[in-house]
Amino acid sequence: APGLDNTPFMRGLIKLHDRKALWLRPLGDWKPKSKNRERRFGELTHHLFDKFGDVPRFMEAVWLRNDRASWRFRDWYVHLGRGHNLRTAKSPIPLTKKMAHHFLHAPNNYTVEQAIRWGQLHALGSRENAIHALVATRLGRSFENEEFWFTVLRFIANNPMLDPRQIGPVVDYLQNQRFEPNEIELAPGHWRQEPPPQPALSMSGRTVDALMRQVTRWHESLGRIRGLPSEKYDKATFDGFAVERSSGGKRTHWVIRQLCSARDLQLESEELQHCVASYHWSCAKGDCTIWSLSSSANGQHY
Repeated sequence: APGLDNTPFMRGLIKLHDRKALWLRPLGDWKPKSKNRERRFGELTHHLFDKFGDVPRFMEAVWLRNDRASWRFRDWYVHLGRGHNLRTAKSPIPLTKKMAHHFLHAPNNYTVEQAIRWGQLHALGSRENAIHALVATRLGRSFENEEFWFTVLRFIANNPMLDPRQIGPVVDYLQNQRFEPNEIELAPGHWRQEPPPQPALSMSGRTVDALMRQVTRWHESLGRIRGLPSEKYDKATFDGFAVERSSGGKRTHWVIRQLCSARDLQLESEELQHCVASYHWSCAKGDCTIWSLSSSANGQHY
């Protein structure tokens, strides 16, 4: 395939060849139409595996992925390309007929995981702005504890007045309360792990107002990390970087930097209205590092 570089497209070609026995058409019959290498690669996947030309475009990316889940999704591509129903493929979660239908019409820039959520929430009657907010959370990447999280999807669908901007904080709060062990720092370098605060938390009988009050109180509690021990974190081996780009006479300055203290996390959390402050304990123990991406142009900071 002319114009495809060594990575990731070459690896994608190898994955296409791995399923050569399942090709529907000879490779030699393929005539690329696009000059864009990404579109050209997508055209090739449809030529080889898409009998009726109706496999969603977002599925093309599964051939470029290297994660474990992508193996299953490449099987999905072949399955759909032969005209089979998604519900007869091996799915990480149960899908109704309506969910499978909406999955096929997810936006082209979605991952397969996000498209599954799109199908679920559309079938439940959610608005698109709520769906876009939801797929940007951990639920757009993972299907762990799906039995509980499906009750959250139903809650979102049943409460259309819930501000989509609050969906991310709600998901973070529920994850923390039901599934995240509580890390207590007894002294610098000494920790005790306790069960999650509410391991039996349920969405049954909850109202939006009550839930948002709980989320607000939780965020306020995160603000107390300023006074905790081990406030400074170990620096990562990567120093971050700054770069400047020009476009249309406008110069934009981009900066990626590590958040190196509890105060940094708290300020970031307050400014962007998310729960990054809850990562204090993981950062203090050296389990992870948190980074900030910012830009400024013509005196304006973003």
